[in-house]
Amino acid sequence: MIIRDDRIVAAACVLALSDQSNLSRDLGTRHRAGLGVSETTDAIVFIVSEETGIISMAQGGKLTRHLDADGLNKALSPLYQRDKYGYKQMVSHVRNNLSAWRRQRHEQ
Repeated sequence: MIIRDDRIVAAACVLALSDQSNLSRDLGTRHRAGLGVSETTDAIVFIVSEETGIISMAQGGKLTRHLDADGLNKALSPLYQRDKYGYKQMVSHVRNNLSAWRRQRHEQ
């Protein structure tokens, strides 16, 4: 999903992949595309692994992996004005959906 200001402007996009040659073989297309976007724009990219549910963040061509709830909170909090965007509700929504997704994956 691509979010601009407080609106979803695109979903299910095909994005250019990173050209970095030193990336781990563990990283798939989703992570490489997230890195590519962060290399060519000022975007902060959050990537959720389809296989593991692990959250990563790409910014300025650098990837931070294995964000937990606190790490996600620290990464997101500067991006939202708490009153204007309903920061607490947004963080709660992300946590709840992530927990539900992980439970569902675990049950499979």
